[in-house]
Amino acid sequence: MLAEYIQKANIPAIPIVGTFRYDVLKDQATEDQNAQRILGLENEVVGFADVFNCIDSKSRDQFQEQVSVWKKKNVFKTDNIQLSNGNIIEEVYKFDFNPEDYERNSVLFITGETKLLRVA
Repeated sequence: MLAEYIQKANIPAIPIVGTFRYDVLKDQATEDQNAQRILGLENEVVGFADVFNCIDSKSRDQFQEQVSVWKKKNVFKTDNIQLSNGNIIEEVYKFDFNPEDYERNSVLFITGETKLLRVA
């Protein structure tokens, strides 16, 4: 499916980059078409659980450990993550905190990129 999309859309070779914006309070991520295809999602708007379920079960603990250190950072880049569809990605997150929260515990939005490094 992804390989067909790449060929049909005449997208240059890997890496392919998709973008997203996650509203933490609403638990809604809006994914562009590239991000949807990379992750294997059908819908443009998804929740965290939908995206988390795209991660291979063996990579989930590693992903959670990496994401747990985001606190107090504006931008965070993950290590390689294997998806359940076999694709390998890395993600870059930019955190938008509540401006009144000086301890930076209240994330409002996460915007970022999903970069496809290897197709299954």
